[in-house]
Amino acid sequence: GRAFWIYRYTPDPDRIVCMTTHGRGRLRWAALGSTAEHVVRHARRPVVLVGRHCSPDWPGRLERVLLCNDGKGIDDPAVPVAAQWASALGLPAQVLYVAHPLDTSPDRPPATLDRVVAKLRGEGVDTSAICRVSTYVPGAIADDVGETPATIVVMASHARTGVARVALGSVAMG
Repeated sequence: GRAFWIYRYTPDPDRIVCMTTHGRGRLRWAALGSTAEHVVRHARRPVVLVGRHCSPDWPGRLERVLLCNDGKGIDDPAVPVAAQWASALGLPAQVLYVAHPLDTSPDRPPATLDRVVAKLRGEGVDTSAICRVSTYVPGAIADDVGETPATIVVMASHARTGVARVALGSVAMG
């Protein structure tokens, strides 16, 4: 349906797809679906989503690029995207890892994040890493952005569908 038309009218790979999302929860998503999620799942380039709680005013000053990393390290497809946004906007980047409280060292980011920081610094981006401890990853990301505003939040999507999506949820949509 709608996702097809979005692809059809944005064939130029140099263009950015930017769209809003309702940010529905698991059960409402299962019943109603999500055009934004369908686009994210099938897109071969970055998609900018604006959530329903986003302020309509552009920030007075640009703060940072927040890269959410789930421990994939430099294999995360969001790493080069974060580097490009940070470079283009002249902003520092912060790599965020959310650890579960039962992880062996929840107060320390995994070693893979050191490689992400090194990769971004190698691209000329001032970068640091932080770790939060939480059982609810979307909430931890929202808390981080609430405490220290981020101009843009960059993350990859697992593109889960069906039962896996309903059971496990989606951090990107959350």
